[in-house]
Amino acid sequence: MVNVIRPSKDSDGSILYRCKLCGAEYTETIPATGELFILVIQDILPWTSDSNTQVLNKLMHTNYIEGWELIPTGRLSTVDFSQYDTIYIANDQPDATYKRLAAYMDELVAFADNGGTLIIGACDEGWVDGNISSCLPAGITKGTYYSMNNYIASPNNDIVTGAKTPEGSITNASLLGTYCSHSYFTNLPADAEIILTDANGRPTLCEFSYGNGNIVLSGLTWEFYYVRNYLFGTSNFSKLCYDDLFLHSKTAVKTHEHIFNETVL
Repeated sequence: MVNVIRPSKDSDGSILYRCKLCGAEYTETIPATGELFILVIQDILPWTSDSNTQVLNKLMHTNYIEGWELIPTGRLSTVDFSQYDTIYIANDQPDATYKRLAAYMDELVAFADNGGTLIIGACDEGWVDGNISSCLPAGITKGTYYSMNNYIASPNNDIVTGAKTPEGSITNASLLGTYCSHSYFTNLPADAEIILTDANGRPTLCEFSYGNGNIVLSGLTWEFYYVRNYLFGTSNFSKLCYDDLFLHSKTAVKTHEHIFNETVL
């Protein structure tokens, strides 16, 4: 059994784990989100969906984040990346967007190196048929596979558990949808945490430490299913965890396996 108290900007949350057989318990703290400022880089609406605005406004109005800003790639030369905690590159952008982004990838990777979290929405080759391959950092490569199913590879990752927000956790069943993911990743760093995989077992959502920060790679159709869930009736994963993707970036740490000692309660 798991009980969750969600964190706020100023207060820690917690996860209480209780054994259903003997009642033994332990508690894990979820750090307060703090003042989180998010930059979204987006030239066109992914799949004509304005879900990034919906998600981030919801997080701001419920005091999870302090603020956010959306800019097109044409404004990248005017932006001071250091004022943000998280930078998110939106999915389903045209080739012109990716060509402009390629010229700034060194600066974006340096942002992660200096302690920020860079989330790369690499779910491309969608409605506008752009290809993000030239923008991926650290020698990572991307393959294209339109997977109907995705599967959880890291069940304790808080994007999966939904611990930071009240909507709940995702399951393998909720990761069923028309083209749930478009992209998988290869040549990942050795310490990368694989969070989700496609139907062939290849990483579609993963993260790894980069210098003092973190890089998250996603091949999932977050924005598409956030607003079109009701049309298909097959998937609700983005409603459950898209907001957790952004909040996770504030408290992302170098991946490790928890080791708990036995405790007499």
